[in-house]
Amino acid sequence: MWTRFSLRTLLAITTCVALLMVGFLWFGPGVTVTVYNAGSSPIQDLQVHVAGKSYRLGDISGSAERKVKVSPMGESHVEISYQLPDGTTKRHSVDCYFESAYRGTVNATIRDGELFHSSHQIVLSIL
Repeated sequence: MWTRFSLRTLLAITTCVALLMVGFLWFGPGVTVTVYNAGSSPIQDLQVHVAGKSYRLGDISGSAERKVKVSPMGESHVEISYQLPDGTTKRHSVDCYFESAYRGTVNATIRDGELFHSSHQIVLSIL
């Protein structure tokens, strides 16, 4: 039989576990890379590369974006590769630095086969 004390205890434990999970997801490590296609032609086979890992994002039409949360195996920067409709392969390096214990965002805008703009906000994760 449950008593008031044990129901309160169970509720408190459940609340604490939920808050810890939300905190880990919110403040945990991982860098979100957003690639925006500012051109009118589609980008094919979009991939994001970090140290030791590659993430396939597929095709992206003009005026669209794709996001992926990355976690490198060591010291890293971001590289973006894709194919243009004519079959030309492009690869761009985004000037940033992070490791697996970092969190933040990297934004890259591609227009007509060129890296038009990039920005980043990366900090050491507290978890």
